[in-house]
Amino acid sequence: MDEQDPEGMRGASCILGVSNLCLRTSETMASKAKKSLKSPPERVRGLKEFDPEQFHKTLSVPALEVPKEHVGAARKLLKDYLLKMANLMPVQPSDTEERKKIYLDPDLIRDPTRDIRHKDVEVLERLADRPLTEAVNFEDVDLTFHNWRPNELLDAVLEDEAAGVTGLNSYANVGHVIHVNLRDNQLPQKRAIGEILLLHKNCRTVVNKTTGIDNTFRNFSMELLAGEEDYLVTVKENGTSFK
Repeated sequence: MDEQDPEGMRGASCILGVSNLCLRTSETMASKAKKSLKSPPERVRGLKEFDPEQFHKTLSVPALEVPKEHVGAARKLLKDYLLKMANLMPVQPSDTEERKKIYLDPDLIRDPTRDIRHKDVEVLERLADRPLTEAVNFEDVDLTFHNWRPNELLDAVLEDEAAGVTGLNSYANVGHVIHVNLRDNQLPQKRAIGEILLLHKNCRTVVNKTTGIDNTFRNFSMELLAGEEDYLVTVKENGTSFK
């Protein structure tokens, strides 16, 4: 929804119930300046239909191997360097039952002896019972669309500065319905946008506003982008349910 369209926001509240506005912001300017290795593949940019297969990617991840009894201590030291992605645990099984692997963020760790704080390197080498250059190895991890949150998927599909297309600034959700107000240059990708928003927990319906607000009844026409054609929602306010 256009953040400069307060009438549209109020209209969404009236037509669907009591709106819980889900404002979201893009990544910080600093993180955008240098593209993350963990980002979805470039080929998904501009997708008009959501195709999960297009999001498959192999990521080279630094993995520290330590005896399993030292995982807790090592993880605590590495809390600022852990790989954090959806549906991917940072602690993984190793080739032997006696040891575990800890996945580290490849954006932060390229050379562990240089990129990890010196005082922590010494402790980690004692925990791993070997030099860090031997304890850390890079391994390939296969990623799917499940490893990114819906907003990250949207950014990857939509944002194209050259074409003047940016990610969604905001949207509203009421019950199981998510409502968006797409700009003209986003309409060619409306199906992909709908299918990605449908990945949100408890979302079953995604709609786009297609007309202005009716000033009498605060109504507007909308188009189903994805999911069920079910616009009857139930919301709770102060312990009371409204439909």
